[in-house]
Amino acid sequence: MAVVTFVHAALFALIPLVRAQTSFLQQTHRHRDARHSDSYDVKLCTVAAEEGHDNLIKVFAVEADNTRYVSFASATDDGFIESMQKCEGTLPDSCKHKNTSSAPGSCTACPCTLDLKHDAFGNYQRRMLELLVPKCQSSRPGKDPYRVLIVGLGGGALVQYILGQCPKGTVVTAVEYDPRMVDVATRYFGIHQSPGVLEIQNGDGGAVIAEHAKQGKVYDMVLVDAFAGGSHVPASCRDAAFVSNLRKMVRKGGAVLANMAGPTFHNLAGTGDYKTTLPIYKDSFGSSSVELEELRGNMEFPAHLIVAKVAA
Repeated sequence: MAVVTFVHAALFALIPLVRAQTSFLQQTHRHRDARHSDSYDVKLCTVAAEEGHDNLIKVFAVEADNTRYVSFASATDDGFIESMQKCEGTLPDSCKHKNTSSAPGSCTACPCTLDLKHDAFGNYQRRMLELLVPKCQSSRPGKDPYRVLIVGLGGGALVQYILGQCPKGTVVTAVEYDPRMVDVATRYFGIHQSPGVLEIQNGDGGAVIAEHAKQGKVYDMVLVDAFAGGSHVPASCRDAAFVSNLRKMVRKGGAVLANMAGPTFHNLAGTGDYKTTLPIYKDSFGSSSVELEELRGNMEFPAHLIVAKVAA
């Protein structure tokens, strides 16, 4: 996903609009002061790097409207926005103190209830919900619950939109590689695990999906939204083994929606992941059952969404 970069002070008035349409996996340069979000927004927390996860995680809140966002960052750059959502109401006074420490346990939680009246950020998230929500709403009561698998939790906005817009009884399972993100999603984005409603598993997406397939688990819809920093999809979440396992797990009438992102500010040509991944989905699901959608508009760089369907 992409965010337009502004380099001229004359364009500062457009910043709120850019925020409203920010795509999560692009370099954010609001450029009121070069690159640093924490010069302007409330920094709720900086989570230190740890073994296997070498980026800082920075969590911010926009005081004006209680929008939260999280980025994978370095010590000198606020990095890529990985997730963004609008919380209900105003930012609590207890959250308005800027946190400058990255020491474990130094950050105070800041509760959030997702504002379901606000559209999801990012073209790909809105498109995923357009395809998923009518399906879950038309599922027949009394049968097995409508089950959704999400590979890549992030801040958990997709999870909350699904649970908020689909009928009661819908079950969501999310897989997240970085355990720090699970904590961030819980403390700052309103995620709450609940048996029979939301289960979060920590681990590599490819390995967890392989285990699910081995166990015979099935889902009505699978959303793949996993990135290895920037807009590159990890190989384990797009290779032949991964896609083959997804095909085994999708019920009749279901689908896989895979976000392949697109160009970034630092790589205007994009990673090209969709070009090598699309044939893999066609091999597993059949060419006639797979489509590639290019998502444009809303001041975002083009993104690509692979839609792989299973006949009813």
